[in-house]
Amino acid sequence: MKRLLTILLASLLVFSVSAKKYKHSLGLGTGMAYGVSYKTMVAQHFTIMADVNYGFSFVGGDMNGVADFFGGAANFAFQGDAAQGQNIDLDWFAGGGTQFGAAGNFSGGKWGFNAVGGIEINFVNAPIAITADFRPGYSLAFFPGGGGDIEYDPIKDEFVEVGGGGGMMLMHMFDASINFGIRYTF
Repeated sequence: MKRLLTILLASLLVFSVSAKKYKHSLGLGTGMAYGVSYKTMVAQHFTIMADVNYGFSFVGGDMNGVADFFGGAANFAFQGDAAQGQNIDLDWFAGGGTQFGAAGNFSGGKWGFNAVGGIEINFVNAPIAITADFRPGYSLAFFPGGGGDIEYDPIKDEFVEVGGGGGMMLMHMFDASINFGIRYTF
């Protein structure tokens, strides 16, 4: 029992002294989404990330294929240590949040939820971090003028209504994107 208590206390001590090297970071992203992001550590292993970006997502549901979007996302994530080297620290993170913005070449809007998971490489001797993440999500897309069906028109490069009707059309979007970024940490 004494040995178990000693191991437990040592583990808690190691976990508590593995603090992150930064409190805030600003970044640029690329991949399936291009944009800017801000990340802050709100507790020892918990982060809040906010993004504003333009990009493309693999889309399932009513809009199969690839769709463009412009918008933002806010995510809450747990960030843990994966490995530590002499000059770099490798972290993993997982969480989720909400996404919102314009969809379908600005012909409609979207709002939904997403998960986020990825890795981050922190350079110990430089205020730089490199990230890679995967973001699957579910959104409701809404387009004016419902009542008909919608399809992609490659000539106009947007989704257009086929048939008649008025009102608002709601569509289910199951989307996913793969993103890469570089961050300035401070």
